[in-house]
Parts: sequence; structure tokens; C-alpha cells
Amino acid sequence: SYIGDGNNVAVSLAQASAMVGAHFSIASPPGYRLPEEAMIASDELASASGATLRFVEDPREAVHEADVV
Repeated sequence: SYIGDGNNVAVSLAQASAMVGAHFSIASPPGYRLPEEAMIASDELASASGATLRFVEDPREAVHEADVV
């Protein structure tokens, strides 16, 4: 899980998680989410690997049952 704005680190974590089939959640406030194109690319990678990605606003939701924050 990641909590923060959709910066380059968040994009890299989302895409890396998607590539290896990991389950990844990111909580970002409205207006600070990942760029739309990064979310689409991450979702496409996740579809190929079996990963699950969640883009949410509530930090508690993002870290629920997380192994790493």
C-alpha cells in the first residue's frame, strides 16, 4: 500500500506491482491521484499478470489487510 500523491514513485510502485502480480492499493486525495494514463497502463499490466490494483481516497481502506505500507 502507498499513501500520498500520485507522483513518480507512486506510478513506479503501481506499475512494478502490476508487473509481478502483486496486490497494491494507493490512497490519494482528490486532485492528487495518479495520472489517468498511468492508471490505465497499470491496469493493463495487472490484467496480464493477475495483479489487483486499487486506487482509493481513504488511507484506512488502502492499508486494510496490507503486508507492506
